[in-house]
Amino acid sequence: MERLSPESEKQLLLSAQKGDEKAFTSLMTCYRPGIYHLCYGIIHDQELAEDLTQETFLHAFHHLHEFRGEAKFYTWLYAIAKNCSLNVLKKREREENKIKKIRGKEHQRLLRLFSAKGENLEEIKEFIEEKLSNLSLAHQTVFRMYVFEGKSHRDISQKLNIPYGTSRSRLHYAKRYLCK
Repeated sequence: MERLSPESEKQLLLSAQKGDEKAFTSLMTCYRPGIYHLCYGIIHDQELAEDLTQETFLHAFHHLHEFRGEAKFYTWLYAIAKNCSLNVLKKREREENKIKKIRGKEHQRLLRLFSAKGENLEEIKEFIEEKLSNLSLAHQTVFRMYVFEGKSHRDISQKLNIPYGTSRSRLHYAKRYLCK
């Protein structure tokens, strides 16, 4: 992170607070790498860390008039970035909890349905495996990890080193194919 002298930072802040976008851009250029690394360290997703970095600077720009200078500007940005990142984690956790509840209900419903029809669960699994074999290995892997192993999209994305959204997309595609 390129360091600004306290005087340079103060001048840029005063100019930015008066509406000078170039001054704010200079501050952003200086502090962007550090803010990105903070977001990435919390989220572990490059694209989302980029988005959160942008969100941090957008928030800072719109609330620059609230910066009182009691702390360093970077400390203020750091707090904004940390809060934005933690909010995303909380939202992701809430969504995963909802999915787990839904998945549990779906699983129970399927078990009731299959046992009511007298179906052999092994036959059903063989049928699913046969249909899965027509999908790419990437789609099969995500489906198996999510459905058979009960892994979350976050766990899958970390284990396979793919973005969170890619895990969701592959599962959706696999489910859609199996329902044909």
